[in-house]
Amino acid sequence: MEVSRDGSLIIFNTENKARAIRGSDFSKVEEYAMEPYGDVTYLSMDPKGQYIAVVSKERMQVWDVGKKKRISSPVFPAQIGDPCFGPEGEFLALGLGNGEIVVMETNYWGAHKTQGPVGPISVLTFSPDGRFIGVGTMAGNVQLWQIDKGLPLRLPKVHQEGAVWDIAFSPDGRRFLSASQKPAVQAWSTETGEPLDSLDLSDMVANSVAISRDNRYLAIAQSNGEVQVLEASDWRRTVYNYRHQLGALNLTFSPADPNLLASCGNDGLALLADVERRQVIQSFQHHAPVYRVAFSPDGQTLATGLGDGSIYIWRIGEERPVAAFFAHTFTVTGLAFGPDGRFLASASPGEQVVRFWDVSFPSANQHGVLYVAQPVIRPVQTLEHPTLIYDLAFSPDGTLLATGLDVGTIWVWAVP
Repeated sequence: MEVSRDGSLIIFNTENKARAIRGSDFSKVEEYAMEPYGDVTYLSMDPKGQYIAVVSKERMQVWDVGKKKRISSPVFPAQIGDPCFGPEGEFLALGLGNGEIVVMETNYWGAHKTQGPVGPISVLTFSPDGRFIGVGTMAGNVQLWQIDKGLPLRLPKVHQEGAVWDIAFSPDGRRFLSASQKPAVQAWSTETGEPLDSLDLSDMVANSVAISRDNRYLAIAQSNGEVQVLEASDWRRTVYNYRHQLGALNLTFSPADPNLLASCGNDGLALLADVERRQVIQSFQHHAPVYRVAFSPDGQTLATGLGDGSIYIWRIGEERPVAAFFAHTFTVTGLAFGPDGRFLASASPGEQVVRFWDVSFPSANQHGVLYVAQPVIRPVQTLEHPTLIYDLAFSPDGTLLATGLDVGTIWVWAVP
C-alpha cells in the first residue's frame, strides 16, 4: 500500500488488481488489472499522486490518475522487481531479474535508459564535494553515481580495449578523468557526463592518473614503466618524465604539497618525485611488486599495498618503513587513509572483507624488511561483503566509505 504525499490518494493490491481510493472517504477512484498478462505483482505511485505504475512479470503499465489514461506499456527482457518513483516523481526506477536497473523519466514516458552492473568494478573515487562517485569497470565502462539519488549515469563506452584502471576528479570537480587504453586518458564533464578531451599513448596502457590539488599537473602511470607529468591545462606540454624499471601501476599527488608525486610499480619500488624540481627525491624498496600507494591527509606518511597482500607504512624522509605486515592473502588493490590519518582501510579482490588498521606507529622499524620478525598486527575492525572487493574510497569529509564489488555494485558505508 502507498499513500500520496498530501494523503488524498491511496493505492493497494488486492484480488490480483491494483486499486486506487480517495484518502478522505475511501471511495473508489479506479482499478488497474494486467489481464491477460497475469496477476499484479508490484505497484507504485509517485509522491504527488499523479502516476501509478503496475507490474506483472516482464510487463508494466503506467497510468495518469487524473486523466484515467494509460500512458506507457513497456515490456522488458526480464522480470521486473519493485518499482520506485523519485522523491519528486521526476523518474521511475525498477530493477530487472537480469541485474539491470531501468530509469524512466516521467516527462517523457516513451524513453527509458538502462543502468546497472556493467562488469566488476575496478576503481572508484569520490568527487571533491562528495556528491558523486566516479566508477571504472573491468569491461572498460565508466559510470558516474550521484550519492543522494543512488543512481548511476552510464557514460558512452569510449575506451576500446581493456579495463578502466583509475578515475581522478579535477580539484573543482567539474571534470574527471578515466585511465585505460585507446584512449589512454579520457576527460568527462561531471555535470553532463559528456566525453571531452582525450589522450592516446599508442599501444601503452594508462594504469593510473592523478591531478595535483592546485590543478597544475596531470600525471599518468604507463604500462611501460614511464611516469609522465603534463600541464593539466595543456596536455601537449610535458613537464617531467621519470621511469620505473617495470610497469608503473599507481600514482597519487600529496594532499599537502602539490609538487610531490608518489608512484609505484612492478619493480617493487615506490618513488617520490618533486615535479617542480624535476627529480626523484626518495625511493622506497619493497620485496614484491607494489600495486597501490596512498598518502595520509597531512602528507607525512605513505602507505603501499603489495602483490602478495602485504602493506608497508613509510614516513616521508625516512629510509626504513615504520611497519610492514601481511594484510590480505592476495594483491592489495584498495588502500586509503581515514580522515584523521590514524586508520588505514584496505581491500583485496581475493577476499570479501575490508580491514581497518591502526597505523599510528610511534617509531620506525629497525630492520625495514618484511621477512624480519614483525609484531603481530591485527585489524581494529572489518566490514564483511557478500562478494569480492576491488577498490574502496573515503568521502572527502570522511563520513562515508564506498566499496566496489566484482558483481558491479557499490556499497556505501557510514564510517565506523
